[in-house]
Amino acid sequence: MTGLARAAEVATTVAAVSTGLVGGVYAAFSTMVMPALRSGPPAEALTVMQRINVHALQPGFMLIFWASAAASAAALALNWVPGGARSGWATAGAGLALAGFAITVVLNVPRNNALAGLDPLSAADLRTAGDLLGQWVVANHARTAASALALVAFLR
Repeated sequence: MTGLARAAEVATTVAAVSTGLVGGVYAAFSTMVMPALRSGPPAEALTVMQRINVHALQPGFMLIFWASAAASAAALALNWVPGGARSGWATAGAGLALAGFAITVVLNVPRNNALAGLDPLSAADLRTAGDLLGQWVVANHARTAASALALVAFLR
């Protein structure tokens, strides 16, 4: 195995593991966290989501989140440079993982930032929060699916 092929293998493995972990977080939100928040008072849901968003920016999750994107980009590049492994499955996995990353950056993060500035005691802000969270959930389902499909492709 050439050094380039070995590097592609390592990048693909790191991408698979980190994407699986990130996707698990997204799946937990889709299946447990957001339904639990919807079952309580809107002001409480907004307050809890604001707290979650603060904790999501801590090193534990950020390391896994950025590792997934960086390793996926590396796997994609290392598979298609001259002499690369040319793995279609690794390419598909990396592309899907990067799609999940893009959904997060383009759709989820701006809504998280908007939620941060809302007042749980304001009726108008609670209506805004409801709209934002509805949009956030749709985007979360999409990034969950992208991450799950990426992991399947990486494992092939």
